[in-house]
Amino acid sequence: MRQFTLTGPAIAICTAGGFLVAGAGSSVALKRGESVYITPDEGTLTFAGAGEVFLATIP
Repeated sequence: MRQFTLTGPAIAICTAGGFLVAGAGSSVALKRGESVYITPDEGTLTFAGAGEVFLATIP
């Protein structure tokens, strides 16, 4: 399990396996080929699963 604190909006993209992405207000299960837009009000994200997920953020 890994955590990341958001400083702005983000996009999580799963390229292999599957992950549960959970924030302060919601959670979503991603599998290979799926992505999700994440608003900054989700605060700290928790990623649980196996495979590969990328998180695109702004500086």
